[in-house]
Amino acid sequence: MQKYTASARFYDLISAEWPVYRRGRAAGMALLDLTVGDTVVDLGCGTGLNFPWLWRQIGPSGRVIGIDRSPDMLAQAARRIARHRPGSADQLIRSDCADVDFAAIDTGEHGPVRAVVATYALSLMPDPHSVLQRVCAQLPDAAVLVVDMAQPVGRGPLGTALTRWVGAPLARAACRAGGADITARPWLHLHTLAPDHRDVEVCGGHIHACVGRSPSS
Repeated sequence: MQKYTASARFYDLISAEWPVYRRGRAAGMALLDLTVGDTVVDLGCGTGLNFPWLWRQIGPSGRVIGIDRSPDMLAQAARRIARHRPGSADQLIRSDCADVDFAAIDTGEHGPVRAVVATYALSLMPDPHSVLQRVCAQLPDAAVLVVDMAQPVGRGPLGTALTRWVGAPLARAACRAGGADITARPWLHLHTLAPDHRDVEVCGGHIHACVGRSPSS
C-alpha cells in the first residue's frame, strides 16, 4: 500500500490510463447492463477512475460505493466526487477488500447492490478467488465485472512481433511497478463462480474484461 500512498496525488497522470488502461475500462463498462438509479460497488476504487463511467450509466439518482484500503487514494476519490457529484449519495469505505462484509453494506433507500466492479485491483490481492467468492455469496444476482491484466499475446494493432519484443516487456514492467501479478488472471475465478459470463480482450490481449452474474439466493 505504501507505493499507492506515495503516488496517490499523481496516480492518474502516471498510470498510463489514457494510452492503455482506459481502453480496458471502456471495454469492461460496455459489458455492464446498469440502469438509472442502480447502486454499484467499486472494489479497489483507487482515485475513482471508474466513477465517471459508472455515473453515466446510473445517473444522478444512482449510487457508487467505493472501497479501498489506501486513505490517500480515497482522498483523491473524494475530491473527484466533490468536484463532479457534490451532494450525491456516493460513499467511500476504507477497508481491505478481503475483509468487507458485502451483505452488511447499508444502501439505504437506494435498494440492493446491482453490480460490483473490480478494475486492475484483483491482481494486487493475495487471494482474488476468496474476494470474488465472498462477493458472489453475499450479493446474489449481482453483476460482477473484472478487468485486469495479462501477458500480451500480439492480437492487436502492434502485431505479434512488436508486441512480443516491445509491448510484453513494457506490460511486465508496469505490473511490477504497480505491484500487480500479471500471471494472476483473476477473471478465471469469475468463470468458475459465474458460469454465465461474457469476455472481451483489448490491447493485444494485455487487458481482459469479464462480466458474470452471481448465483441467485
